[in-house]
Amino acid sequence: MGTDVKEGISGMVQYAKSNRYALYVLFMCMMAYLVNQMNTFVVVATNTSMAQELQYGDRVCNATNATATAILIAESHPNVTANIYCQQNNNLCDRNTTVCQWKYLGTGILYQLLAGPLYIVLYAVSGIPLGMISELNNINRKLILAICVILWSVMTLLSGFSQAYWHVAVCRLALGIFGAGCVPFAASIIAGYFEQSKRGAALGFFNWGIYVGYSISFLMLIAERNLGWRAVYFIAGAPGLAVGIIILITVKDPEKEDDADSEAALSKIKNTAGKLKRACLVFLNPILLILCLGGAIRNGAGIVWAYNINNFFRFYHPGTRVEAWMSWIPLTFGSAGSFLGGVISDKFARTRGPVGRLIVLIGSLLISAPFQVGTLFLPMPWAFISHIPAYLIGEMWIGVCLAVVVDLVPEDLRASSVAVYIFIIQMIGGNMNLMVTPLRQVLDLRYALLIGFPGSYVLGALIFILTAFLLKKYRPHIQDDIDHAEIVVPPISEIPEKENLAYNKDSGNGYATVTDIDTGIMPIERDNQASPTKKRYIDPSTL
Repeated sequence: MGTDVKEGISGMVQYAKSNRYALYVLFMCMMAYLVNQMNTFVVVATNTSMAQELQYGDRVCNATNATATAILIAESHPNVTANIYCQQNNNLCDRNTTVCQWKYLGTGILYQLLAGPLYIVLYAVSGIPLGMISELNNINRKLILAICVILWSVMTLLSGFSQAYWHVAVCRLALGIFGAGCVPFAASIIAGYFEQSKRGAALGFFNWGIYVGYSISFLMLIAERNLGWRAVYFIAGAPGLAVGIIILITVKDPEKEDDADSEAALSKIKNTAGKLKRACLVFLNPILLILCLGGAIRNGAGIVWAYNINNFFRFYHPGTRVEAWMSWIPLTFGSAGSFLGGVISDKFARTRGPVGRLIVLIGSLLISAPFQVGTLFLPMPWAFISHIPAYLIGEMWIGVCLAVVVDLVPEDLRASSVAVYIFIIQMIGGNMNLMVTPLRQVLDLRYALLIGFPGSYVLGALIFILTAFLLKKYRPHIQDDIDHAEIVVPPISEIPEKENLAYNKDSGNGYATVTDIDTGIMPIERDNQASPTKKRYIDPSTL
């Protein structure tokens, strides 16, 4: 395993020496991803002050000056503190007295909407059509990427001018739309500059933007304390404008064979849409659906924690400088965990196939969960020290779960299947933070996060265990390369009808399909021709 890593790094270094411009393009794409993630999570740093000024979310009636208020009520209420007195007399806050005022906590359903649905829903929905567009040959991908970077940066800058909650909400909606263009166009550009043997390492470097951008967003807490929340949006948005302009001026779109005319481009869009439709049908398979559910819950657990970590330490460890820890823990240990997860799962997959990857996935979730419990219940600094192994082990899931999907779907549907998978886990997991508010009202924030964070890890692991069981039990014992096998069978017109099979002799995509009505599986796919054709399995559980 160590030799493979060294050879991979050595190969990338040699390739970089002979292709320095490709390395520069890769760096600029990573910078685009970095500012994308920084702009996404900057709301964590601004939320508390922004909620107080714009007056949204949970609130509590507190004394404007605890000492003065205590003196006023000392004689009539000797056993009541100033804040308790104001909380027992909320009408004083409603009347805008000089004694009590509303303190907005930066929590509640309105904040969770900003963090989750208002951003993630349009991000997920926009990602699929943008991904289809990125596959067209005559599209200038660097131009669209640069425009997306500039526009989402403008949305971040505009957030700093907000005078009401709905202003921030609209900016988050637009941020989701433009931010969705980052990964498909940047990944397509990278694929054009790096040959297949180097592409995995290049995309791995590109994904560092996730952890670097997320880590930098915590440094914005320093700017928030010293300059105010509006300045934070200006500081976070400005680098994106620079990155977008530099990409526009200096990055060349990789050469691809142009589509001959508009009809060819339209045909390619239809072909891509057909693949997407087929990928959706593949995901009707119960094994893949359960796998996606597990991935969605794990993804949601990370989102629940990411958007509530600052509130947690503010409530339970007052005075803690979250940025002193979170500016380097995700960057160092999150990146390392993601890389190690891929390496280890590749080794397990050589002997056990996708089930081997699932074993790594299950182990990472179950082992990291106790450390996350430690983060929630241990005193400082042990809370953050416990967070280090939680990140190192827990972040192994990202590439591993995606690799399982890629292993299970047909080769020609991998790109479309990844798009469907990401859409599913974002639409479910991206909205899981909405459960924090009702759970907090019944329990408290710590126990709400216990359920939504390590609790979701354990639930996700149980779902992955079920996935592994079903995959091992129902997957036929056939050659690993069955998806490349060529078995001549009679044309579909000569196959006898069976009661449990539904035949579609013209699917509209140049294929005829045979679907098992009892299981919903499409086990056979054939060219829609009258002559003998090749048989190919497309059900993921039979690959």
